[in-house]
Amino acid sequence: MGFIVMTNYEKHLGDRGLAEYIIDGAVNPAKWAGSNVRVLFLLKETYGYQDCGIIRIEECAHSWLDANIKTYVRATSLAAAIERGFQRSLPLSPGEIELLSKDSTALHAALDRMAVIDIKKHSVESTSDNREIRQESQRNAPILNAQIRELRPTVIVAGGDVCW
Repeated sequence: MGFIVMTNYEKHLGDRGLAEYIIDGAVNPAKWAGSNVRVLFLLKETYGYQDCGIIRIEECAHSWLDANIKTYVRATSLAAAIERGFQRSLPLSPGEIELLSKDSTALHAALDRMAVIDIKKHSVESTSDNREIRQESQRNAPILNAQIRELRPTVIVAGGDVCW
């Protein structure tokens, strides 16, 4: 993310009284910018990282993939499949997707070229209900809109348990 958006991002969350939150966006901004297919995952929230201070997706995403965090394994597999499908102008078969999902090198490369935006920017111990996520989307709308505008994704995948 650019400096102006980032400054507004941190100011917005600070004004809300949040000292602990995730700084999300492109996992690897340079590789994101150079990618022809930019897959953005718009997720409800991050959870289980309370008491961790400020978490930067750029610093943590690869370790989350290596630790087999379900959301990141599935999102990265889907991002890799979407990229390959765009490259060959043809969707992958279920068998091809299965093989791709087991290729650690391909998954880490896809992770570097994807972005994640969480609607709820601060972590809790368990998942939030839909009412709370709607409230967070309203509170964070200026930042969410700015992030999406700045990232200019090719594909946006809105996710949650229902998608997996």
